[in-house]
Amino acid sequence: IVELRIAGTGAKLQKIELKGDKVTFTLPPQSDREYYEPQGETSSRFESVIKAISSQPKGKMKLTQDEKELKIVVRLSGVSESKKRFDQTVEMIGLFLQ
Repeated sequence: IVELRIAGTGAKLQKIELKGDKVTFTLPPQSDREYYEPQGETSSRFESVIKAISSQPKGKMKLTQDEKELKIVVRLSGVSESKKRFDQTVEMIGLFLQ
């Protein structure tokens, strides 16, 4: 769990929820300009997240809005073991950092 928090912090994720075959990532609030606006000539972190979502097979990841929070819901494939779910979650966080 500590590793997930550290990885999530690096990706500026507010919250990570693992439930069954799904993981939900809560993105920073809209007021976080550093996250949502491009920094100089580089893309914003949010743009990187959108690219990661669009690069995945249809239905694997989706962006949702829950009141004022933006969330990414990911379906983990074929994971019944906690270690495999953990590994796939860390892998998804890595996609958001590219």
